[in-house]
Amino acid sequence: MQDLFYTNKFKKKSNFLLSNLEMSQIDKMATYDGIPSIKLMENAGKQIARICSQLIKENSFKKILILCGPGNNGGDGYFAGHYLKKDCKGIDIFSETPVSNLTGDAKKALKVFSHRIKTRLSADDINGYDMIIDAFFGAGLSRPLSKKISNIIKWIKQANKFVVAVDIPSGINGDTGEIIGSKCFEANETITFFNPKIGHKAFPGKEKCGKLHIVDIGLKTSHARNLTINVKHNDPKLWKSNFPKKTWNSHKHKHGHTLILTGEMPGAGVLASIAALRCGVGLVSVICSPKYQTLFNLLAPSIIVHAEKNPMKSDHIKENSKYDSIIFGPGAPPSKVTRDITKLILGLRKPTVLDAGAISAFKGHQDELLENLHNKVVMTPHQGEFKSLFPEYQKSSSLEGSLLASKKSGTIFLLKGANTVISEPGGMQILSTDPEAPHLATAGSGDILSGIIAALLSQGMDCFKATSAASWLHAHAASSFGPGLISEDLLKQLPKTISEVIYEEK
Repeated sequence: MQDLFYTNKFKKKSNFLLSNLEMSQIDKMATYDGIPSIKLMENAGKQIARICSQLIKENSFKKILILCGPGNNGGDGYFAGHYLKKDCKGIDIFSETPVSNLTGDAKKALKVFSHRIKTRLSADDINGYDMIIDAFFGAGLSRPLSKKISNIIKWIKQANKFVVAVDIPSGINGDTGEIIGSKCFEANETITFFNPKIGHKAFPGKEKCGKLHIVDIGLKTSHARNLTINVKHNDPKLWKSNFPKKTWNSHKHKHGHTLILTGEMPGAGVLASIAALRCGVGLVSVICSPKYQTLFNLLAPSIIVHAEKNPMKSDHIKENSKYDSIIFGPGAPPSKVTRDITKLILGLRKPTVLDAGAISAFKGHQDELLENLHNKVVMTPHQGEFKSLFPEYQKSSSLEGSLLASKKSGTIFLLKGANTVISEPGGMQILSTDPEAPHLATAGSGDILSGIIAALLSQGMDCFKATSAASWLHAHAASSFGPGLISEDLLKQLPKTISEVIYEEK
């Protein structure tokens, strides 16, 4: 059976996220297979009308304004207006461009909506409507919105109107989720077609979409048959079957051994160590300065502690065969000593998680790190660490930056942030934005993520899957706990998350 995680041939249940180009190619293939583009547009209008009719009834809306652009998105809006008239008499359409300038399918759709089209709007006009349907521009928009449209957005926001976006809120880049320019629509609900795009799941687009509806307009999986798609949205169904479970015959040596080297901030090592144990690893060993040995013994007595003045000469590193994964960087200073230890560890060719100091220590020494990396390494920088190590990619989106860094380094690359992205050198990417976890913005949460990843590596998950699973579990634990989260709370919440997501049958 094909691995759901690694397949890049489109399947409906594989959590693919489409780019604008990929969606365009699917539309073209549907037309090639005999479905007229005007039929797809009409189907889109019917589906928009169906959902909006429900919203009109639920909210007792009386007057609806549809904002139509000059292209296919506007055409969807004209068809939606035509079908909405059956359930709601108060339908008006505003055209962003003179209707005489419309061409193609949008012009055909205009003829179906036989009522007069508005070409002027004011703030007072907006106040007279209960719901606004944004059909100005779809996900393929590449330029900032005009001053006229920006004013309309301002009036809608001031009047606190209910907004439904067609395809994606106008002003959002469908490939990145970024706002193009300074303004975009903010929708209560968004209706898109066939499959989500990257911009629906990447922030800030994800937030601007509100509730997302995916509707069927006649496109089929076969219309994506020629595409190789590399971006997926993180979800347990992609990796759950490979997640290590403990059974009746489990013992500690069956579930791996993680080695953690700590720096001058030992709390980071404590958090990473306990996180690894919470996520099922059989044994955790820590190499720390002798002055921290008592601290580790008191805070985490389950950990095997090796006090070493000079980790570079440690026999526990040289006798590395018993370790299944290594963590280095949490709590380590950005120094030459840190660089030397990193290179020593990388020379062991073990599954290794590099974070914090083990990344920032190579600022200005990028080549020195790249020469030593190997394909069993997971790098987990936040945006600041990423920009210091790869300044050449600092203007890239999270998706693009993570991918470029993964290809250049030959490692699994997890770029942390609101748009957490996990990339592998072959080009596959996991966008990890669900569940939303803003409370992870707290000291120590990254150390815990490193511990989760290493625990899964030690138990046999491959690097890409382990990193994706860890990212999701990390966010789920934070989301479940909610406001007031500190990193220690994650350690308590992780077992509940693993129990609910991995062990309970659903």
